[in-house]
Amino acid sequence: MRLFFIRCFAGIKKATERIPSPLRFILLTFLLAFGWAVLYFFPNTPQSGGSIVKCFYVPCVFHKITGFYCPGCGSTRSLTALVHGDIFLVWRYNKLLPFLLLYLFYRYICYGFRCFGVHIRAEFEPPWALWTLVGVIIMFWIFRNIPCYPFTLLAPQ
Repeated sequence: MRLFFIRCFAGIKKATERIPSPLRFILLTFLLAFGWAVLYFFPNTPQSGGSIVKCFYVPCVFHKITGFYCPGCGSTRSLTALVHGDIFLVWRYNKLLPFLLLYLFYRYICYGFRCFGVHIRAEFEPPWALWTLVGVIIMFWIFRNIPCYPFTLLAPQ
């Protein structure tokens, strides 16, 4: 199972690879819809008050220990803002998340096509793409912690 996901996300395919069942895709769709609903019914900002909100918006452990921002700092607030349709806040909380969500949406659509037996050529992804993605995340992590003007814009606000 682990090798299937590595091959799927790295773009390496074998002729003997098993096609995933449509039931998995439907289950994944329901889980995503449930997550969307949970984020929708919570308040839009963690400053709204209330014990549920304080439990839901978990502070970043890496930021608490080191004082530096991790690549995911602001992602929960950013996803909540996306669910509520506030694109400006999505960008303000985490600058990398919109691009990662587009990539994950592309992979989700390709996975859905594969589950239903549709093979598309657009699914091709070079093997170096995953390493490029990891490199971009690491550079984002470094750049958002540099305390001078253009890089401070990458920090969650």
